[in-house]
Amino acid sequence: LVMKFISGCTLKTVLADGPIELKDVLDIIKPLASAIDYAHSQGVLHRDIKPANVLLDKSGTVYLSDFGLARLMEHGATTMSVDMMIGTPYYMSPEQGRGVTELTPSTDIYSFGVVLYELLVGRVPYHEGTPLFIVHAHISKELPAPSSINPNITPLAEMVLLRALAKDPDDRYPNATQMVE
Repeated sequence: LVMKFISGCTLKTVLADGPIELKDVLDIIKPLASAIDYAHSQGVLHRDIKPANVLLDKSGTVYLSDFGLARLMEHGATTMSVDMMIGTPYYMSPEQGRGVTELTPSTDIYSFGVVLYELLVGRVPYHEGTPLFIVHAHISKELPAPSSINPNITPLAEMVLLRALAKDPDDRYPNATQMVE
């Protein structure tokens, strides 16, 4: 896969420097939501949305990168030669963790929700233990209430996170733009 060179950094690098102001969070998630929805409109699931795959150029333009694990929804085609549980455990949807092969855009909405959780709360919801333990937590553990970790979270932001990170894909937002709105 080839893409243009982006002179800048990843969202992961930005997060390493400390908390992000709410205005800056919105400046990042709005174009990111647009990119996710565009990929879905083209029949592509990203399947690995995480801060390391969000690039910010020097002018602040946001790019969703690394479609190396992407799958074409319509044909079930994948860039992987063998189907297996793939993704990054910290950002993996419960259905990815269970090895569901017929994924929907809801899986990317969940991962996008984990990124938003990290931006607003200051860490991912499940962060301790082995990769297998973290995947199991996404599948079966109750979501740590965002306000219990960051008391500055507004009730509205907490409600958005709870819906985006619902265990049942049907309970999540239908698309990333609606989540941001």
